[in-house]
Amino acid sequence: MSQEPSDGLEIVGVTAGSPAQEAGLQVGEIIRAVDGQAIQPETREEAVEAIKGEEGTWLTLEVEAADGTRRTVELQRKQVHGITAAWKLLEDQVGLVTIQNFYAGTADLVKQGVAELQAQGARALVFDVRNNPGGYVTELTEILDDLLPEGKIFINRSSDGKETVYTSDADCVDLPMAVLVNRNSYSAAEFLAAQLQESAGAVVAGEQTSGKGFSQVLFDLPDGSAIGLSTARYYTGGGVSLIGTGLTPDPLCSLSEEDEQKLLAGQLEPQEDEQLQAAIQAMEK
Repeated sequence: MSQEPSDGLEIVGVTAGSPAQEAGLQVGEIIRAVDGQAIQPETREEAVEAIKGEEGTWLTLEVEAADGTRRTVELQRKQVHGITAAWKLLEDQVGLVTIQNFYAGTADLVKQGVAELQAQGARALVFDVRNNPGGYVTELTEILDDLLPEGKIFINRSSDGKETVYTSDADCVDLPMAVLVNRNSYSAAEFLAAQLQESAGAVVAGEQTSGKGFSQVLFDLPDGSAIGLSTARYYTGGGVSLIGTGLTPDPLCSLSEEDEQKLLAGQLEPQEDEQLQAAIQAMEK
């Protein structure tokens, strides 16, 4: 690629029957601009919101392939019901929960997956939020509430000084936990890892994360462009900001380029996944 993925949005999955599939978008390609607006690291969340839009309307994406070539594609928005979370029990009785994003319905799926893995005898849980662009705070806090014991789990401090504190009740999952992150783990994905580490001592394995800790509101302008304004800062329950720092995993480890492509395509087997194996080993220490 000619630029780092942080300068755009990396396509990590293409849902069957979606406008993306119909337009020929491919896993691993980078969306560099939405309706002519270039995507910068600080505007990724606004770009995601701009892509969503109203069903039946059109948008234009500038997309970059792995060899650096770019093309422009037009898509008509339509409602797509994708699966945002999946789970399986690995051979060593470790439950793996993969979370694609934190959009509507994700919390219910994650809670269902955790419950089923526990019923199957899982002795530990690994949450994979690699290449996860984030999503809704309500989905994040509902997942954290299900997993964590009583206490503060998330804080939103608005620009006008108002503070909203989210808490968890005493019901929790009493298992060792780990979270897999990479440079494309963003916003809610980072806070899931940070809070599980803070409240439950979860292992965080993988790559340094992006450090997105603002809430933005996107305003459309008369000329068709838009402006995003930061309206609040996010903090962990313990008051830690991730802005500009992100998370530094321990163990800190990366995948080979070949394995990264397999991960994006959903073809990386658990025994070949060095980040997953590092997380499991760290939990057992």
